[in-house]
Amino acid sequence: MPELLQERCVPASICSYIKPFLNKEGEWYDRQMEGFKKVREILGQGEHTPSENAAEIIWNLITPRKK
Repeated sequence: MPELLQERCVPASICSYIKPFLNKEGEWYDRQMEGFKKVREILGQGEHTPSENAAEIIWNLITPRKK
């Protein structure tokens, strides 16, 4: 979806791009849904949930390391 900046950011332009998403139709909708699917696949990889993976990374950053 293109960025609608300055003079292009008007209700008619916004509506023309949002309407296909709300109606679940069109090339933009299909491409966006495919992108979401890829993100879910990436985040879901591994034996833990994404939040568990994030928690483990944070824990490893804040836990003092043994020398």
